[in-house]
Amino acid sequence: MERFFALDNNSPVGSYLDVVPMLHVEFITSDLHRLGIAALLSVARRALSLVHCVSFEVMRSLAIKIAFTFDSRFKEQGFQIIP
Repeated sequence: MERFFALDNNSPVGSYLDVVPMLHVEFITSDLHRLGIAALLSVARRALSLVHCVSFEVMRSLAIKIAFTFDSRFKEQGFQIIP
């Protein structure tokens, strides 16, 4: 990662990471993308997007059970939502 971003205290990215140390970026692997595509093709709802399906797969793979969202589709997928 450091070769793509200058992660020092003088860069905007570096100072942002200092402020939000609990933030984690999960990059989508080809396997997660493939799972998301399969889920998207298996649902008969237009209300779900590829972003939704991949998000659900990432959350499942990381054992995330709670989402801070106003999107009820996460609850429909079995996640606890707050607020």
